[in-house]
Amino acid sequence: MQRVTITLDDALMDELQLGRPPTPWHVARDGFAETVSFLGLVTGTLAKVATDVMLLMQTEVGEAFEPFVPGRGSSSTMPQKRNPIACEFIVAATKIVRQQAGLMLDALAADPTARPIAGGTDLVVAARQGRKPLPESIVAVDRIAELAGHEVRDGSLVLGGLTSHAWLATAAEVRDRWTGLADASALVGSPATRSTGTLGGNLMNASPAADTTAPLVVFGAVVTLRAAGGAARSVAVADLATGPGRTVAVSGELLTEVVVPAVPPGAGSAYVRLEYRRAMEIAVVGAAALVVLDGDRVVDARLALTAVAPTIIRAPEAEASLAGASADRTTYRSAGRLAAAAARPIDDVRASAAYRSAMLEVVVARAASPLPPSEPARRTWAGGGEGSTDQGTVEGGAS
Repeated sequence: MQRVTITLDDALMDELQLGRPPTPWHVARDGFAETVSFLGLVTGTLAKVATDVMLLMQTEVGEAFEPFVPGRGSSSTMPQKRNPIACEFIVAATKIVRQQAGLMLDALAADPTARPIAGGTDLVVAARQGRKPLPESIVAVDRIAELAGHEVRDGSLVLGGLTSHAWLATAAEVRDRWTGLADASALVGSPATRSTGTLGGNLMNASPAADTTAPLVVFGAVVTLRAAGGAARSVAVADLATGPGRTVAVSGELLTEVVVPAVPPGAGSAYVRLEYRRAMEIAVVGAAALVVLDGDRVVDARLALTAVAPTIIRAPEAEASLAGASADRTTYRSAGRLAAAAARPIDDVRASAAYRSAMLEVVVARAASPLPPSEPARRTWAGGGEGSTDQGTVEGGAS
């Protein structure tokens, strides 16, 4: 049976184009834990017998004869009488084994390499591309009902870490009030990816090209990181990622909740990205905008830029140029130029830094520009259906 299992493992790794590692260390660790736990049961039984013998010696039986062994000691009453001192050794050995068994069980619960997985849509893809190796231990959290809730509470949108992109893209309350988040969610991967992938996983993946992160940054969203012991802390989405694939979360912490504050009156939001195809694509550049209007003037504006720095970044100079300015095409184009100046794009196989900077001016201007009242907002829905566009990107801007 073991040989058949190994053969199946090899065939699966070949099919996935992955290397088969040697026996993972956690398999050996689990074996040690099982062995020590079994020894703990055995020594515990022997200790019970030894304790019974010692009690009998003190009450009913009296002192029992035991052959003298040099250095082991003897009876404190008469030299010719020997107590069963071996029972003391058995009890002492049991205490030692019991301590080690506890440590081994603690090691099972505190696996530093274990990785929680919800949708897991990027797991094999990242390993196949060489970005991240497959984790040795995987903990499935996709069936924890407490992490899958979503509701509007006191005006804020409260999302469990397992909220899917598909729900965010289609929920009426999200589309009406937090439009930029619905825009971004509708662009994630394919219909299958959106149905399986989760908002918490997207945030903890910490990709600088993540679509849903930029809208959450402009909304001022906050996540809850909960540790294994129950302690929790709040972290702004803007401060969550420290670099590509890295976050401020420490070992043992899990993202359990995302709170998106209510948008102010007169505000609109949008997310726009540049892409080469309509589905299963990563943003070449992207921008999220939250703009508050009072008539034909901009009261406040927040911009977040995607795929132009190691993390999703804000554009404070561009935001300052919009505040108090006239809501016209010239204002938004000027903000786009300032945003491009704040970006730090790189050259890679998908685009050059110069091309990214040039296109960032366009997507920022489009994201911040309000749509004319006669033209309803249109969002991409890869795979067709209501709301789909030929361009594969969100058209227009803040609505």
